[in-house]
Amino acid sequence: MEEGERVLHTNHFRSAELRDDTLPPDDDRIAANSEQRRAFLSTHLPALTGDVAEVMALMARHTDDAGAPAPVCQHAEGAEAQTLSSVVYSARDRCLYFHEGTPCLGTWKRFAL
Repeated sequence: MEEGERVLHTNHFRSAELRDDTLPPDDDRIAANSEQRRAFLSTHLPALTGDVAEVMALMARHTDDAGAPAPVCQHAEGAEAQTLSSVVYSARDRCLYFHEGTPCLGTWKRFAL
């Protein structure tokens, strides 16, 4: 989804033709909150200055401003799915930042494009 100069994406297609092929069953936690993740990012991304560190911090959040769940960074509970990786592309910096695993832990790696 385009947001001015920014584009956001959660891990599913939105078109009627493709969405059923890419969304797992509704009992999958990640699939069940995919739209919630997109809505959270759509609300918060436009307010950022464009600084990559701000975007990384947003990706690592577990709650929104009111303390409600913001399921961007998801940890596995038992056999449930979790965030496997995250990426931030910066056209301005001509690079991408990749994070393996949940974005609240570890470090981001920078790759020049």
